[in-house]
Amino acid sequence: MTRAALLALSLLFAQDQRPFMGVSTIEFPREVKSDGQTFKHGVRINNVTPGTGAEEAGLLSGDIIVEMDGVDFERETKELLTLFRESILARKPGDTIKMKVFRDGVQTAATLDGQKLENPDAWNDPSEFLKDRDAGAKMQLTAERVKGLLDITVTLGVTPHAAGNVKPLPPNEKIFALPVEHLAEEALAELLIADFELQADYDDLRARLAALVEQGDPYRLSRFAYAMREPFSMAPLARRMTDLPRTLTGLLRHAGKWLDHPPSPRKIDKLQTGLDPKQHAEQIQKLLTAANEHYEKAFADLTQDERDFLLANISDMGEAFIAEVMILEDRNRERLTRVTRLVALAAKVDTAELIASAMQLSALIDARYLAALRRDLAKQAGGVFLTHKTDFGPIIMAGNGNTWHQNPAAVIIDLGGDDTYTQSTQRPFSIVIDLAGDDLYQATVEFSQGSAILGISILYDHTGNDRYLGSRWTQGAAAIGVGVLIDREGDDIYRGHDFAQAAAFVGVGLLIDKRGNDRYDAPHFAQAIGMPGGFAALHDRRGTDYYYCSGRDPTGYGTQGVFSGWGQGCGVGFRRLASGGIAVLRDDQGDDIYEGGNFTQGGGYYYGWGALVDKKGDDKYLGARYAQAWAAHQAIGYLEDYEGNDIYQAWRTVGQSCAWDESLTTLIDHQGDDFYSGGGFALGASAHNGLAIMLDYAGRDTYQQHVSSARGTSNTYHGGTSLSFIIDFGGAADNYGGNGKNAVVTKTGNHGFFADLPGDLSESLTEYKKLVEK
Repeated sequence: MTRAALLALSLLFAQDQRPFMGVSTIEFPREVKSDGQTFKHGVRINNVTPGTGAEEAGLLSGDIIVEMDGVDFERETKELLTLFRESILARKPGDTIKMKVFRDGVQTAATLDGQKLENPDAWNDPSEFLKDRDAGAKMQLTAERVKGLLDITVTLGVTPHAAGNVKPLPPNEKIFALPVEHLAEEALAELLIADFELQADYDDLRARLAALVEQGDPYRLSRFAYAMREPFSMAPLARRMTDLPRTLTGLLRHAGKWLDHPPSPRKIDKLQTGLDPKQHAEQIQKLLTAANEHYEKAFADLTQDERDFLLANISDMGEAFIAEVMILEDRNRERLTRVTRLVALAAKVDTAELIASAMQLSALIDARYLAALRRDLAKQAGGVFLTHKTDFGPIIMAGNGNTWHQNPAAVIIDLGGDDTYTQSTQRPFSIVIDLAGDDLYQATVEFSQGSAILGISILYDHTGNDRYLGSRWTQGAAAIGVGVLIDREGDDIYRGHDFAQAAAFVGVGLLIDKRGNDRYDAPHFAQAIGMPGGFAALHDRRGTDYYYCSGRDPTGYGTQGVFSGWGQGCGVGFRRLASGGIAVLRDDQGDDIYEGGNFTQGGGYYYGWGALVDKKGDDKYLGARYAQAWAAHQAIGYLEDYEGNDIYQAWRTVGQSCAWDESLTTLIDHQGDDFYSGGGFALGASAHNGLAIMLDYAGRDTYQQHVSSARGTSNTYHGGTSLSFIIDFGGAADNYGGNGKNAVVTKTGNHGFFADLPGDLSESLTEYKKLVEK
């Protein structure tokens, strides 16, 4: 067996059995004085994961560990955190660790009728918490000021996902019958690796990445695994992923394949025309019945009580994710218990059958059918002229005129007028078809405007300058279902809150805008956000558009003036609990602006895969920290721009192909005089077993900050190495800040390669040695 294979097996075993204390930590570089003792520095606990050995031992956020078995706390501060982590990983689940902790704070506790309370709402508003309890219910709150040293013993457990269901992932030859092509630039990368004698380190990195995807939780995706095993196939795979079919049925089938749930729907019959309104309604009722057969199969493995539980707790899952992306650190213990059960139950849903159900319903928005339907109903009066009752809810038809639709329905067909829609989603089916007018879609409740909760929702707007104003889970979003919003024509405005504008958790969320100069606004988790088990795609096909995902929630880093974003092509998982999904933001035409907070513009987090693709136009990518092809904690990030003079700015220094912690990233720009401003950990940067690629094929480009780019940095999390490439082809005179130069190939510390090459790849393969600076 090869060295790489042995390493892969050992890492696989270590992943399943990895000891887990249950804390996130940072360095504490200052002295600690207490009880007559002085400690040079320590390790500060940021968060404690509920239900772990750390919590059971009594560790709290803010505690400073100043002594621990097996760790030399006299070492340099920058080394201490690495030693701390290595000491834990060197042990086994069940081992105990003795430590000395300095605590300076207030400990709180709450009991209800003598029983310990885990819900922090008891402290936030006791009267609100007690108002629905029985008379005589008694709550006691205690707070104690603590300052001093504590002796604590922690028993190690295992990572939460390892304690649950684990599935093997198929080998690559089982995922695709034929091998996926690789980036042609791999040939140059291999020459550089050989010339600088890095083959052993590269093999080691490849083995480490491959070991991550030999198996995983039920949400981990096979095509994600393929890319992690073959890093230079990632970009060609991303092109397949973002090659979105033009028809709804094709797109739904595409999403199912990428979710490892390919649908097998019954034949989709074309709907008949030349009917009167009642006959149309009866035909649609039969279509709903056919779709319901797939819908019931999707939930066949769940009891009614389990279905009810999912429905009742989706909002809690969203709240927990908004409050703390690392959902296992939710301090609301009761909510965490419900959410972890929800995540486990949702994995039992057959997503392929949900997709097949939506494919059946797509017959309602067939272009030929809708054109004939308008002719069939053209002589009907304005306003609602038919209400047809079904077991799935009413089928409503309305004529020309300004109609206000307030009540949920299985199907609404409106022929024209400047209409208003304020209803929430109807379960299991909610279809809205509006054929003309400047319409207002406005909802103050969760799940609206082509968004599904345990069901299928489709909103189709044929023409008009429309406004979509929603709350959470809106505008092509799905939570255990399929949500679709298609706007065919018009200069539209989309505004939502969280989980908006193509978002998906266990299912498919789609927003397709075919034509118009549009505006997309949301503060958080929006504009293609693929959560566990989800495929989310926002596809804008024509027009000059503005995307904004920022402006409400301060970043978790605490940086003044910086907002959180999490969107614009962001695949994100629940760290240590459930692997992330697929997210695609694709814009085919126009001079577009993408503006986002932290974690936006083609990125992935915890086994998620996010991509942003722009086909044409002079575009601006304006991000903060983690922007423009980024990935963190076992994830994939991708951004590709095909044409135009583009601007890339990551003003908080982390972006433009940056791979952090066992991740892959690629940024590719094909044409134009481009401007890159990143600095810090940016411009092809990798750390902790990351692999980052950045390619610019043509133009007179400006790299405003060019400090040791590309670069690999620290590898203290896991050992091993990282690898980075930034390659500028074409031979044009580029402008580099810092130490960058034209017509040179250099290697920086920790395996980062920078190359400014005179022509295309073919020429570069023969000429690059003349430019190498060793």
